[in-house]
This record gives sequence, structure tokens and C-alpha cells, in this order.
Amino acid sequence: MSDLDIPILERPAFFDGQRLTAADLAAVQQFHRELRWLHNRSLHNWGIAIGCAVSGVRGERTVRVQPGYALDCKGRELILSKSLEVPTPAVAGINGGPATYYLTASYADDADLTPEIRSGTCGAAGAVRRAETPIIRWQEPNDTNIHSRYRRGLDIILASIQVQNCQLAKDVSGAERRDAMPAQQPYIAAGQTLAGKTSWRLWPECSPMGVATTVVTTAAGFRSTPRYQAHVVGSRIFNGQVGGSRRSFVVDGYAQIANATASSFELQVILPGGATAGESQIDRVTKDDYFLVLERIAENWNIPEGHRDTFKEYVLKSFGQRLYVGQRLSLIRIMLPLPSPFYIVQPDDFGDALDAIAARNGVSVDTLKAVNGLTPETMSLTIYQDLKIPGPALDLNPPDVLTASFVTKLQEELGWYVVWMGVEG
Repeated sequence: MSDLDIPILERPAFFDGQRLTAADLAAVQQFHRELRWLHNRSLHNWGIAIGCAVSGVRGERTVRVQPGYALDCKGRELILSKSLEVPTPAVAGINGGPATYYLTASYADDADLTPEIRSGTCGAAGAVRRAETPIIRWQEPNDTNIHSRYRRGLDIILASIQVQNCQLAKDVSGAERRDAMPAQQPYIAAGQTLAGKTSWRLWPECSPMGVATTVVTTAAGFRSTPRYQAHVVGSRIFNGQVGGSRRSFVVDGYAQIANATASSFELQVILPGGATAGESQIDRVTKDDYFLVLERIAENWNIPEGHRDTFKEYVLKSFGQRLYVGQRLSLIRIMLPLPSPFYIVQPDDFGDALDAIAARNGVSVDTLKAVNGLTPETMSLTIYQDLKIPGPALDLNPPDVLTASFVTKLQEELGWYVVWMGVEG
């Protein structure tokens, strides 16, 4: 045998007129058995493949084993073709409590099997059939005897029991069983349509109440229809030309999946109208806003310009997505050239970020601070934080939205696209 336990095999060959002996025919059987065992242990797991269920309830003195098939760690087959009734070990217990035993199945060598004997010519006789059946026995988990101790992978646990006064102290447990076949895992795939190139249409065409798009999932390779989840990504605030005038309103609704197959689904977005969206607009703090705070901190901390990108990424990774007044930053671990290894975040560190947010929304910094309760003592910004932007309430899905001319704006101006996930199995 090699280090990989690969057997040295010789494939038997025959010729016309050859005189065959029992050893020649036995060699054929041995060749195919060794190949099969090599296949089993190389490409399959060991444990119980099917069946071998064990039952028994508290107070009983026997357990029942159902037919089944298992593999040991050498790839050898353990085939139990008939039901068995196995008496529990005749023990009182251990130290006044129940004793634990494993019911195991082990490979039976030829010497362990009772063969069918047949007479031959010239007074010869020998085995002609050996029933494939495993050795079924009770084993103590802590037994150290070389002949009876439990050998993981060679002795396959069918069940475990606790015995007291020669009977089951508890119902039979299958917790120690190991399956040869791994548990079936669901197949999960995800994807998205192209941003800015997702084609939307009115839905339904006869009396539109929303928009829809067909999402192709062929690349995922689903074999059956999976359970899809999907949502629309893109801006919900429209600010542009509609019907000859410049208007601002909210475009948003409820997404649902229809006509799902293994290769596609339709995402339908219901766009309810006749309402307004909030008393003010919302803007979301971005990573760029966060880095503007860090840029101001880097200047105040005298961090060399060549090290500032490293500094920003380190703070984001080590201190999270939130920055707040009084926060203590430390750069000891990255060994940058600094006058001081520590820095306390100050209110004016947020100035550039607030200027940028206020400018892109057309409001003053003071108004932005007042509406969001940002005082020198409570100043903080978090990536993805929603900030209120003062302004009038916006219409939600006005009638202009459900027109063919506006649907193209979902793709071109709002950049709507679909992110999806499918779970099969």
C-alpha cells in the first residue's frame, strides 16, 4: 500500500484453453472489490447512506434495527438486508447511573462470515457463498481493549443508548449517527440588471398601475424555478423636465415577482398615486461625505498628504462608519509619522462635509444643522444616515409617471435597475 492507501492491483486476464483455478476466479472478485472500495473512499463519505434506523423506548430490553446500507472509512460496504432485534447489554449501570453504549455496524471479513459449503470432485469441499452482512454489536465509548474498543470510521454508529438495570433508561438516540451523504444544500445565485440599461414598460398595458421589467437569470443555471427575491435600486427623487416644465416629485412603490421560471422572472412595481411624500426631502450621507470629515481631521492632525488615504481607510475599518464629536482616534497600530498618536474629534471637523451636503441640496449649513439637531455637542455623521432637507412636501407618483414618455426616464435619469437573488432546493 502507498501513503494514500491505494492498493497495488493486478487485473486478471484469460486466454482460450487456460485451466482456471478457484484462485483465478477469486482474484477477479478481489480486483473489483478493491476498485470499488477505492472509489467509495475517494469520492464518497463514510457513514450511513440509507436505512439502518434504530428504535426503542424507555423501559424496553431490546432495540430494533431496520435494513440499511452504510460505508466505512475504507470504502467497504455494510449491507444489512434484514431487520434485527438486538437485546440491550445486561448491565446494571455505572456508579449508580446509566451506562452508555453505541450500537455499531462493522465490516465482516470472510473469516467472520458463515459460508455455504459445497463438495467438489476428488473429495474437495469449500465455500461457495458468503452472505454480505455486517457485524452488529454494542460498544462502550470509553473501552480501551484493542479487540473491542470503538474505532471511529471503522465502527459505524447506528444509535446510542443509556442502560440501567438491563433496560433502556431513555429512548434510543440517533444523535451520534453520521450520514454518508452530506445534507442537501440549497443552490443560491444572485445578480443584477445593468444600471442605466434596464428597460422598463408600463404594467399592465391596458390600464397601467405601475411599471415592469423582465429579468433574465439564465446565467445562474437554475434547473427548476427558484424562490426569487428582488428590489429596485436607483434614485426615487425626480427633478427635471416633465410636460414642458421643471418639477420635483417622488417615484416609488411596491415590487412583486410574477411569471417566474428557471431562466427569468418579471418584476412588477406598483406605483400608487394621489399622495405626498413627507414634510421634507431626505439626503443620505455617503462615504465621500465621511471622508471629507477625515480629510479635515488629517489636516488638523498634521498627517502627511501621502499617508492620508491609508489613514482614511484605517479609520473606516477600525472605528466604523460613524464619526462624532469627542471620539478618540488612535493610529498606534499603523505607525504613521504624527506629533501625537491620539486625536479627539472636534465640531469644526464636520465643516467641509456639511458644506458639501448643504450645497448639493440648495440649503444653508445653518438650516441643515437646525433641522437635524446637529449642535457642537451632538455633531455626528454616519455613512447611509438619512438627513432631513427642508422643503415642501413632494407629490408621490403623479399622473405623469404612468406615461410611456416618462418610463424611459426611469432608465435614463433615475437609473433604476434590479438586484435579485434566487434560492433553489
